[in-house]
Amino acid sequence: MSRSVRTQADLKRALEGLSYEMSIMRRTAFALASGVMPRGSLQQIALLESFLLHVRNLLEFVVPQKNVCGETVIASDFFPSPDPWQGDFENGERRAQELFESEIHQHQNWTDFDLHRFRGKLHTTLAHISYSNKEQIQWPFVLVLSGVEKALNHFMSRAAEHGVDGVF
Repeated sequence: MSRSVRTQADLKRALEGLSYEMSIMRRTAFALASGVMPRGSLQQIALLESFLLHVRNLLEFVVPQKNVCGETVIASDFFPSPDPWQGDFENGERRAQELFESEIHQHQNWTDFDLHRFRGKLHTTLAHISYSNKEQIQWPFVLVLSGVEKALNHFMSRAAEHGVDGVF
């Protein structure tokens, strides 16, 4: 299914949203990693949910799932047709996924996680009403942050290589 071609104004607004998502993800990751808030406190729970929500949004941007909503901004929206993000020799989405996975694999409890399994944990943690949401997950905040940032940096460098305006 083809996506609508967006105007430069649309893409500029989308980049502002992307910048916001990245900023909140970073700030919440560092706050959580500091360990200042007691585990299970209202502040810690709210920060965790905010962090996971922004991680999910940014992963959906660089490596969207099938049948993504037409109003959801994704990386390929920034590339002209034919799509150099999805279709060339070094597939942008696949490389972004590899960069993310290589980071989370550095944590001893996450070595067997791929993006699909990671997303499953994200969804069940955020849903609360789930049969599989019984365990308390020890999220490797800094590694997840680093993985998402590497995937986003890959998008930004590819966009710059292809002359996409306004990415930086």
